[in-house]
Amino acid sequence: LVAALNGLLGRLGAALSRERHFIADAAHELRTPLTALRLQLQLAERAQAPEERAKAHAMLREGIARATRVVEQLLTLARQDPEAPVDSLAPVDLTELATSVAHAQAASADARGLSLGVEAPAPVVSSGDPDALRALLDNLVDNAIRYTSAGRVTIRTGRADGEAFLEVED
Repeated sequence: LVAALNGLLGRLGAALSRERHFIADAAHELRTPLTALRLQLQLAERAQAPEERAKAHAMLREGIARATRVVEQLLTLARQDPEAPVDSLAPVDLTELATSVAHAQAASADARGLSLGVEAPAPVVSSGDPDALRALLDNLVDNAIRYTSAGRVTIRTGRADGEAFLEVED
């Protein structure tokens, strides 16, 4: 009984520690976009000319979209259960997922002067958490678009050595 209680208290302590760490990371991740939003709002308020105001509002909208994305990523991460049973996974068509993410991110790639494409010779179905895989792929493609100065971003799916793969190349 003592060993069982000690084990339970140990697991509870580890869970609370993970939660505190997550909250600290979330606060840190949110601080930067919120500071940027505050600065962009100040620029919009000080803008005299209509062109300056329009540019400041565009930057503010972009900042809000970035902050929203960070919050969505943090919420997705918070919902992930590392102890979820493997049998809770579902079939996921990686080719369909890649195409969907490419369509969703196409405007962002175009705005940066990048070509965004999908190379998927055939449907590739794998077992996984559809929401987590979408969040993962969205994040990879967003980073590739954000940190690639020129050229092409390619989302690729396929099979190699009998295993499904999904990759982002920039």
